[in-house]
Amino acid sequence: MSDQLRTTLEKLVEREKARVARDYAKSDRMRDELQAAGIFGGGGPPQPPSQGGPGFGGQGGGGYGGY
Repeated sequence: MSDQLRTTLEKLVEREKARVARDYAKSDRMRDELQAAGIFGGGGPPQPPSQGGPGFGGQGGGGYGGY
């Protein structure tokens, strides 16, 4: 295993430990370091695409999809 890979894995583990401990300031710093290195792209699970407006069904205008 390369030194760079080992360092990256250590940072990922350290960040996860900070998240579990609810040390969000440290977790955010670690995320920022990983993003700056081009390693980490997000702070959570993937989110669904926007549905285009308020309400359900993406019809806009609130309510349940314009029914």
